[in-house]
Amino acid sequence: MENATIDSANTRAMMGNRYVVEKDTKSLAGERALPLPGPVLDALKAFRALQEEERIALGEAYVVSGYVLVHETGVAFTIKQPRRRAYRLMQLLGLRRVRLYLARAACFTYLANRGVPCAMNRA
Repeated sequence: MENATIDSANTRAMMGNRYVVEKDTKSLAGERALPLPGPVLDALKAFRALQEEERIALGEAYVVSGYVLVHETGVAFTIKQPRRRAYRLMQLLGLRRVRLYLARAACFTYLANRGVPCAMNRA
């Protein structure tokens, strides 16, 4: 967060909706640091502060995974947890249910409209 970027260095996929498989990105081009717009950076900083409180409260049982989306124990979420929460929120707000995978295009549009490049070489 010091550089206001987020790194993409590996991928996580669900196999059979039960198991998480971690692997390298498809190509070196997939390993990149992307700049974070101000509102996103602010939200991530607030979330990191909450995670630090959880880490202190849990002590040695907390898992430092290095991922952003983690359970209060530090264990990285599978796609199922954020998907369930997002669908629940869409329903609560009366929004049309949109698959999260497809929603990423809207995120890219948001970022592009704010001058964030779609790719950035590592320094």
